[in-house]
Amino acid sequence: MFRPSSALSCCNYPSCAHAVYTLPTATLSCHYCLVSEFLPTTATVVPQVSAAQAVGEYLQSPDDLVKVAAFRKELEKEKASVDARLKSYQLDAIREGLKRLLSTRNHVQVLKEEMQTIDRLCTDPQNAVSTFDRICCVAMFHWNFEQTEEMVNNFLEMNSKLDVLEEMLAADSQELVGPAPNLLHVHLQILEAF
Repeated sequence: MFRPSSALSCCNYPSCAHAVYTLPTATLSCHYCLVSEFLPTTATVVPQVSAAQAVGEYLQSPDDLVKVAAFRKELEKEKASVDARLKSYQLDAIREGLKRLLSTRNHVQVLKEEMQTIDRLCTDPQNAVSTFDRICCVAMFHWNFEQTEEMVNNFLEMNSKLDVLEEMLAADSQELVGPAPNLLHVHLQILEAF
């Protein structure tokens, strides 16, 4: 069996340091810079051989030149086998990724529906509370009662406030030409009252 060498320009990446991998079924070279996950754990690394040594090993006599076509076909078969395994591995990885993506999409859809349900329940409490109309009426009655109570308290306190304002005005009116220090305060109290 012809064993390709990684020293024979195994891939296009200048930083590639892959050697020839010997598997139980075949010998693989780094045609596409194979990932370590693709290779079985039983793979062993064969030391690198220079291009001249590899060619010299297989072309020892002039009759070996006739075998070059056979070696080339064998290499193409091995390359096709490696490509098929690599594609199979890539397809499996793509399938797994798509399954995870679909699962994630389903989870997101479920979360979206649950959030919409929560939003609908929060924005429209009439669906969840059967006595919502009564609660609204009670709340309105309570607000009206508070406003009425405040108005009644203002009416009750009006007499005392008017008495204070009248005293301030009387103090300021004693000096007709002089300063009126309480006038601004009286004006403010009248604006707040009405």
